[in-house]
Amino acid sequence: MTFGTTDEDTTPLPVEFLSFSATELNGVAILDWATGSETNNDLFEIERSEDGMVYQKIGEVNGAGTTNDRQDYAFTDFQPFWGTSYYRIRQIDFDGQYDYSKIASIRIQKEAPSINAYPNPIQSDINVAARGLEKNSPVFYYMTDLNGALIVRGEGLADRRGDFFSAILLPENLSAGIYVLVLESKNQTQRFKLLKK
Repeated sequence: MTFGTTDEDTTPLPVEFLSFSATELNGVAILDWATGSETNNDLFEIERSEDGMVYQKIGEVNGAGTTNDRQDYAFTDFQPFWGTSYYRIRQIDFDGQYDYSKIASIRIQKEAPSINAYPNPIQSDINVAARGLEKNSPVFYYMTDLNGALIVRGEGLADRRGDFFSAILLPENLSAGIYVLVLESKNQTQRFKLLKK
């Protein structure tokens, strides 16, 4: 199948797409496409959408210029949306003309919320990692001793996939003992007991 626009006195935009597919693998999207021939092909822009209507560019791959041989291409999206992600290829000629491939999609099931803090026992800092939160939602954290005295506090923002990571720096003179780390996100609060030797 040849994707392209036509004018009365011109031929279609000269890229013959043989295939375009999207595959989910371990939480990332693998995009593969192949062309049967290309003429004056500058590059491919990869676009992604959450609703199948509004697309944003997430990367590009150089075209082969002019060739009559089969060309195989691949692109990996390491941060697809939770739920369905839609993809399309914007093919651009050297003269600026462009056209779109068909649309491919994947679906990733949202994980149950999980929050972890490590290492335990504590060293010089604490790593906080969370998955499955509300996307773009605030995350608050604070650590106290067993008497409730505040040691450190901070906040961050879950990304558009609902993931959050932060390295919490602790005071250099933190005494040995047991501490409580509290993490709060939308509709979820989790507490950890941490040991400082």
